[in-house]
Amino acid sequence: MNQLIKLLNQLLAQHAGTRVNGKVASDRTTSSYGEGLRTMFTKLVAMGYKLEKPENLSEKHIEALCKEWYRLARSPKTMQVNLS
Repeated sequence: MNQLIKLLNQLLAQHAGTRVNGKVASDRTTSSYGEGLRTMFTKLVAMGYKLEKPENLSEKHIEALCKEWYRLARSPKTMQVNLS
């Protein structure tokens, strides 16, 4: 799992600082998104998914996370924020 998080951190370092429109994203935004992504990947591994690279994230993983959040009675708004 450490390798997965290391690869994720490398991707975040390369791309998270730039918004879609090309402007620079704030440090708060990049750290917040990074923390959310690390939490989701850690949860997926804890759920038994054997992700080796962040690029392998697929629809089935997102669906599994949503089902888990629903099981934990997360509000739809919380799920929406987590997915954004």
